[in-house]
Amino acid sequence: MFVTMTSRGANRADRRFIGHVGVGRRQARLAVCIATPMQVLEADGGRARCRDRHGVEAIIDLSLVGPVAGGEWLLTFLGSARERIDAQRAQSIDRALSALEAALNGDVGAIDEAFSDLVGREPPLPELLREPS
Repeated sequence: MFVTMTSRGANRADRRFIGHVGVGRRQARLAVCIATPMQVLEADGGRARCRDRHGVEAIIDLSLVGPVAGGEWLLTFLGSARERIDAQRAQSIDRALSALEAALNGDVGAIDEAFSDLVGREPPLPELLREPS
């Protein structure tokens, strides 16, 4: 299977190839949309001009988050801000996306570093699945 992951903003020019995996001769194309952090450059009413980790700028709709100021970070999906985030969370998400991009291109070495908070531990069970004490 051939998997293409793209990050899409408000503009067609903002679509970027993230990576792919090919198996055998048969190939199918699958687009996956992922929310990405973007930093606000300037805002005007319900829209903001933002820049992502690749330096690509896009106009982002602010209907779900309200007014923002330059320098703030937003988690964006399909041209809309979904959530306000801090710079530390934006950096963490960017590291994870970089590791995913590298893994899709055959380099799995970056996975442990990007997801260091998950390496060497078992995820906790949700409370409803835990044995009563």
